[in-house]
Order: sequence, then C-alpha cells, then structure tokens
Amino acid sequence: LKSLGGLKEKHLMSALADASAAVREHAIKLAELYLAGSADAQAADNIRQGLLALINDPDVRVRYQLAFTLGEPGVVADRSKPLIRLARNSGSDPWLHAAILSSLSRGAGDLFVDLAASEGTKNGVDEAFLVELARLVGTQKKTKDIAIILSHLASSSSPRFALASAFHQGLKRASLSLGKVDKEKQLQTLYQEADKVARNREAKESLRIQAIGLVSCRSFDEVSDTLFSLLDINQPQSVQVAAIRALGGYSQKEISEEMIARWADSTPAVRNEAMQVLLRRTSFTLSLLKAVEKKIIAADEIPPSRLTYLRGHRNSEVKGLALKVLGRKSNAAREKIITTFLPAIRLEGKIKSGQEIFVTRCATCHRLNGQGFELGPDLETTRRWSKAELLTHVIDPNSKVEPAQKIYQITTRTDEDYAGLIVAESANSITLGQPQGIKTTILRANIRKMKSLGVSMMPEGLEAGLALQDMADLLSYLKSDR
Repeated sequence: LKSLGGLKEKHLMSALADASAAVREHAIKLAELYLAGSADAQAADNIRQGLLALINDPDVRVRYQLAFTLGEPGVVADRSKPLIRLARNSGSDPWLHAAILSSLSRGAGDLFVDLAASEGTKNGVDEAFLVELARLVGTQKKTKDIAIILSHLASSSSPRFALASAFHQGLKRASLSLGKVDKEKQLQTLYQEADKVARNREAKESLRIQAIGLVSCRSFDEVSDTLFSLLDINQPQSVQVAAIRALGGYSQKEISEEMIARWADSTPAVRNEAMQVLLRRTSFTLSLLKAVEKKIIAADEIPPSRLTYLRGHRNSEVKGLALKVLGRKSNAAREKIITTFLPAIRLEGKIKSGQEIFVTRCATCHRLNGQGFELGPDLETTRRWSKAELLTHVIDPNSKVEPAQKIYQITTRTDEDYAGLIVAESANSITLGQPQGIKTTILRANIRKMKSLGVSMMPEGLEAGLALQDMADLLSYLKSDR
C-alpha cells in the first residue's frame, strides 16, 4: 500500500494494534514515513497516539524500533517524556539502551534525573545505562545537563566512580574535562575517595578499577604517585593493568621509564598492556627501542604486526633506531623460506595438531570453529585454496593484500599513534581493530594525520619454530571440512 500510495491512517492504526509483534514493528517504521509527509494534522495526531501506546509493548523488538522512531524529526513534539518511559521499561537490555541513547539529541539530563532517582528500585535501570547516559551528557556539553550530573555526583550517598569517569570521557570528546566544568570544586571529596579506594588492597578489585578510572581524570602531578604505586608486583594483575591503561592517557616521559624499569617483574598480561602504551607516543616508542637495544626488553616481545609500522615511523629517530635494532624486511628471505617449506604440502597432516597450532599462532586475528578473534579474512574461504597458495599466504602475507586488510596508522592531535585495520567508520569517528579483539575508536576531529602503511596486519615470521610436519598439520586443518 505504501509503495502504491494507498497507505491511510486507518491501515496504520490497525497495524499498530495488530496481534502480531512483527506487524506492529513494521507499522512503526511506516508511521515514520507517513508522519514525514502527512498534511492531515488530525490523522497525524492519531498515529502519534498509536505509537505512544506501544511504549509498554511486551515485545522488545517493538520497543526497540519505537526508540529509534521517536528520535526522528516530526514524529513527536517532545521526545524526552516518551523516551523516559521507554527507558524505565528497558531493564538491562543493552540494545534497547543504545536505541534510546541514539534518539536523545536533547533531554539527556532530564532522563538521567528520572532514572537515577529510580535506580535500585524494582523498575530501575542498571548502572551500565546510567554510565552511558552520563557519557552522552558529557559529549553533548549542554550547560544545564552538565550541572545535573555534577550535582548528582557530588551529592550521591555512594561513590560513583564509573559514572564520573564516563562523564569525563564524554566531556573529553567535546574538548572539555571534569576539571574545566567543575569550577566550584564539587567533586573534590569524590576524587579523594577514589584515590583512597584505588590504593586500598582490601577493597573489591572491580571497585578499585573503577576508582583508578576516575583517578586518571585529574592532572598527572596529582595522580602520578598513586598510579605508579599500583604497578607494584604485589598488586593484583587487573589493578596493574588498569593503572597502566590510566597512565597511557598522559605524555610524561617518566611513564615509559617506569614501565621499562618494571619490565622484568611484570607478568605477560601486564607487559602486553604496557607495550600498547609504549607504542602509542613517539617519546615512549623511542624509550622502548632503546630498551630493546640494551636488551632490557627482547625484540620478539614487540607485536609482529607493529614491526612494519616501526620501520616506517613518521619520526626519523624512531625509524632509524627501529631499523638498527629490528633489522630490515627482506622479501628475498620470504621467498627462500617458502621454498624450504614446500615439501610440507606433500606430507599428510594431522588436523588435531594443526588446530593446536592455529590456536597458538593464528587465533589472535582469525576466528575458526569458535576459536580466536575476527579481524583477518574469513578462513571459511581457504578450503578452496590449494595447499601451495595457503603456504604462500602464511609465510608471505604481503604477497597479496586486499585493501581492507592493510594497516592504517593514525596520529592524533594529542600526539598519540595508533595502528590497525579500519573495522568501522561513521560520520564522526574511525574504529581501528588490532589483534586479540582490541578496538580503538578515534574521533575524526582528533585525527591529525592518517595513512595506509600498505602492508597486511598479519605479521611475517609465523612459521618460526615450525617443522615441516607442523606446517603440514596447519595446512591440513585450514583445508579440512572442520
């Protein structure tokens, strides 16, 4: 009917009240289009009432679509009130929360007040939604809404570390900060409590990690002693990792020096987080390479996927030292290695052993049979390749690289460096994907420079330590019906 121009008010009203949830959901979508072009004010008002009647619909998909529709121009005059009612009925559904947040171009502060008052009650929403709502308020930087969040944080009977930290992150996206908006110093008590909890070994780890997030919202001079103290080997691993992540938000040189000095005592998980920080800023990366040169840090601890990035670094000093301590890439060497492993394609491989090799060497970027992370190409397509083709791709990943699989390097206006595959784009941001499921979203407004490095995220050297039979096992697993 819509396509033929025959869709009328009576049809939509009937569909909005239909017994089928699928019909009601579709009717909401069509109501958007009808209201956008309707000249009949009375019919439009009737349809709006029909939409609002679905706020407490028992089907979550209906409410999910309604949340998006309420955010469209011309659907309702005041979207705040119906979105508040929808939010009260959203429980802990993250998808419904996301839909509601996407429609809140205004009224986020009012929604926060309403939901914060009902938190912990039978009809209250969970903390996660309030956290995301606070982040949105910060991003929108509306004076009235900012004052609402500050007042809530200052007067709350229990510490709201995660909420305050998310609010700060939102403000940063709007080129603000908690320090800039809290001119009356309402949050001093909360800061002090966060510092105390972060240091308290008796407190719950989850609460300590939230406290560390808030601690990192202040200046480096105010928090350096606290954050450095949390790098002690006697601290829980999760606390050390959270402290390193927090330190990564600052640029002071002593940060890289402290991490390198503690390297020998750090566990693999802590080293992995520290490595991400050391590769983010030019001064930190230079300290890292000097540590490699002095053999404080082993060269093979640098992620293979970052070697090309370092050899072609934008800073000439970093690039020169990287070439010195890491060596130059040699295509001829790759070809020689392929020739060495060619006999493996004629050996009978053991699929089970090949699966074990896949998990240890490939799963950081590829997912297969429920194991690993989705970053590289879909391996379901590899079954049609010959073993010789597979061997070439494994040993020389740069022999043929699809555009979507090439590494991009982004330098931010705060002099941070990120490298990875572009896995998502929006009008306002770019998301880079890295091994082990790591994703970093960068606002376009914060990008100073972006370029393709022209190489695959898949590193060279994955064959190191493998015998011919091992390679035969891996190739058989990749070719198997699984």
